[in-house]
Amino acid sequence: MKYGFLYNTHPSVKLIFAALFAFASFLLFFIIGVIIAIPVFKIDIFQLPTILTDVNNPENLALLKYLQINQSIGLFIIPSFFIAYFIYRDSFEYLCLNRSSKLITYILIIILIFVLIPLINFIAEINSHFHLPDFLDPIERWMKEAEDTAQDLTEAFLMGKGPGDLIINLIMVAVLPAIGEELLFRGIIQRLFLEWIKNVHIAILISAILFSALHLQFYGFLPRLMLGILFGYLFVWSGTIWVPIFAHFLNNGIAVVFYYLLQNQLVTDELETLGTQQQSILFVMFSAVLISLVLIYFPKKNKIHYLQANQE
Repeated sequence: MKYGFLYNTHPSVKLIFAALFAFASFLLFFIIGVIIAIPVFKIDIFQLPTILTDVNNPENLALLKYLQINQSIGLFIIPSFFIAYFIYRDSFEYLCLNRSSKLITYILIIILIFVLIPLINFIAEINSHFHLPDFLDPIERWMKEAEDTAQDLTEAFLMGKGPGDLIINLIMVAVLPAIGEELLFRGIIQRLFLEWIKNVHIAILISAILFSALHLQFYGFLPRLMLGILFGYLFVWSGTIWVPIFAHFLNNGIAVVFYYLLQNQLVTDELETLGTQQQSILFVMFSAVLISLVLIYFPKKNKIHYLQANQE
């Protein structure tokens, strides 16, 4: 019997359960992680709130990286497998981890992610100029502060000029988030909304909105939303979760490697600003054309096998 106890429940019940389970898993892993960190990192539990907010202190970075990895595992990866098990018992099948795709698919993903850079930068630049109405100014200030804090934390994480730092950062920023976030948002949330709404486009959009909103970065909402939509369609078209995981990893990994090369003065910051300046609008247009061509010729399966309740 492959069906879990949630199999025949309404998709909304599954979604509520998924959210509560993910939150509970996050709290449990955080508590266990802190208990382990106290003797390992020799910290005072009463100083933990200060340590978590002091990202500019190099002595705190090892602990912060450890907790970031802990979060990726406890909030995304572990809950995804358990939620899938409670629905279908065979987590690998439910999450489409037991399916593969042709080599040409991954080659096209590599091309796609690289040609996306100017367009993503352009959308991020537009997003950075968005402002809320005056009466929402306190909320906008809070979002700006949260954005700055997240940016400081990211830059602190990516500090380090040695190969060991690069490997750790790739695992922390690219490998674990790619696996965990795709399993949860595409493997669980997107397919549950599809089961509920019966419209694949709306399901992809909703999961992409939640994916972008969870990062709590208002000024990066639109580019992350675009990526979420792209990852959603890649999952549907390919029929395997490994394709959006690979695309997600490549997108994050490029940023990690670029920052590493930038610190070692092996590249300039032109890649980061490509598409954001007036004279680079041609790159944006060229990027959009290439993206369209890649997506048109992207291999698409005729039928995607989604496991849905009450369907054999």
